[in-house]
Amino acid sequence: LVVGVTSFPSLLLGIDPPQANSAIVVQYLQDQPQTLGLEELRKLPLRTVKVKDRDGQEATYDGVYLHDLLELTPAPIGESLRGAAMGLFLVAEAQDGYRVLFSLPETDPEFSGNAIVVAFAKNDKPLEEKEGPLRLIVPADKRHARWIRMLVKIHILDSAPMIRKKN
Repeated sequence: LVVGVTSFPSLLLGIDPPQANSAIVVQYLQDQPQTLGLEELRKLPLRTVKVKDRDGQEATYDGVYLHDLLELTPAPIGESLRGAAMGLFLVAEAQDGYRVLFSLPETDPEFSGNAIVVAFAKNDKPLEEKEGPLRLIVPADKRHARWIRMLVKIHILDSAPMIRKKN
């Protein structure tokens, strides 16, 4: 795994920008959903990961860390991710309704060392229609079941109401 950091203006040096309709909706608990488009993504550091795809071929994905994206929301991250917030979880949803789950601490590199990327480019080209325009890349996962294609929404939910207390 190789992870690099640069800024979005470097996209002008050979990587086409994300497609114009690239946007993701993020909803924290019951708050109003936020739509994060290109303007917001461009403010985040570009992240590059080199991984093996499902077919075992080396691929380079460019995008932003999921953790960096979450900094644009009210979700507790970094030092504020403690106590009751440790019971929060994230559901990433694809355009076709496919969903995958992460604990919120699992998305924080300071907790897990996980470099989860919301990707918009593969091998210096925008993601193909069958993959994008946005895709979640989870390099630490041995299986690619959570490498969600056509990512459209992220829900951040609390597990506490789901756990029933015994009398």
